[in-house]
Amino acid sequence: MFNILLWAIVAFFAIMQLIVAIFMATGLTSGAKKLDPKSLEFAMYKNTGFKDCVTNSPTHVNCTVVTEYDQSLGADFRPWALQHGGGFLVGSNIPTTTGGSYTWCELVSCLKGFKVIPSSPFPSAFAYSPLTIWAYLNMLFISAARGLQKQVTFEGHHPKECKGWSILDRIFIAYDLCAFVIWWRDWGLVASRPHYASYISIMAWYTTVRYAFETQLHPLSCWLSFRSRRERFRRPMIWVLSILATLHWCATLFFIIVRWPDLVMARFLAHLWPRYDCLESQIANATGTSVCSPEQLCAKSWLFSHQGPGLDRNLYRILFMWFMMFCYLSGALIFATGFIFIVKGINKFSTVRLVIYFIFMGLLVISIAFIPPAIIYMFKNWRESNLMSTVAYDVECRAVHVTISAMKDYLDVADNSLGQRILKLWFNA
Repeated sequence: MFNILLWAIVAFFAIMQLIVAIFMATGLTSGAKKLDPKSLEFAMYKNTGFKDCVTNSPTHVNCTVVTEYDQSLGADFRPWALQHGGGFLVGSNIPTTTGGSYTWCELVSCLKGFKVIPSSPFPSAFAYSPLTIWAYLNMLFISAARGLQKQVTFEGHHPKECKGWSILDRIFIAYDLCAFVIWWRDWGLVASRPHYASYISIMAWYTTVRYAFETQLHPLSCWLSFRSRRERFRRPMIWVLSILATLHWCATLFFIIVRWPDLVMARFLAHLWPRYDCLESQIANATGTSVCSPEQLCAKSWLFSHQGPGLDRNLYRILFMWFMMFCYLSGALIFATGFIFIVKGINKFSTVRLVIYFIFMGLLVISIAFIPPAIIYMFKNWRESNLMSTVAYDVECRAVHVTISAMKDYLDVADNSLGQRILKLWFNA
């Protein structure tokens, strides 16, 4: 019965990944060809609707309130920007005189005439998006459910029941190994250049932990059978996989602290790290006028830094749920490890398998709860023509910097890293 359920889970997430592939194909064919990442227009406006919105005259918008809103409330989450005479338009929650709120397009119209600073995005500018997280979860569960299927059919300490390594087993192990290598390669880039490197999955370590547990389950248990010459590798492999799993989790935690500081209350670690390269040589040809020189504008590093998902509260909720899944899985596995070593008088194989089932099903429930808001977010935003993004501006210099919009999951930006971003979606890396 449980085996049938696992097959259903594999089928479900395979269908979900097929939907992701459809979204990817739609994004690649509808928007990417319209944007030339090497053009001056892209350097200024990225994939947003800023150019169309800023041409409108803000006749009914109180621009003084807009540009001084954060300063008047004293509640801006980037106070160091305000100290330099600037601010961020991170949402459309600035109130009007009638009690409503301005749209993003109305807000950016207040920046008409400002010098638009051209820039080139680093890989780190392409942060998490609902499609990215959704694809990560799909591939994680397809691999994990397949691993659990083998445990349902075979007993870990009965090698005679083991039918050996099937072709499907070899495919999944090869897939997990490739994902492991890709993840650690990108983590090395994050550790060496935190402000430059791209984002990585914060759930990839679960696969490493799963293999550490499965040394006592089929097929690894059979492969390391006491009746086999490979038995001498059993204990070293358990220790190696356990150490790798611990290092993988610690490396993931390091990434979260460095690149996701708002969620772990460590904002001071990354608030000045740039996510964009200021193109000083192209500023003279850019739209608008500024009282500051190109050198002065490029020296304002906060204009090119990361501002988090403040533009869209729904996106923030999705990202927070992604972080909560990491916390749940971390707590569950720490408890499970202690439980397995502390509990006595119970068959160790049965205990390990039961713990893995429990953790897997709990993570499954949380993941399925994640999918509806992600789908709603994408269906809503992919219909928009004027894509929004965080806008950083400097009032004293009369300059503005526009960041990349995540509303179409960055698939409408055909830069050099597009292929790598797509590859990582399919390897949970």
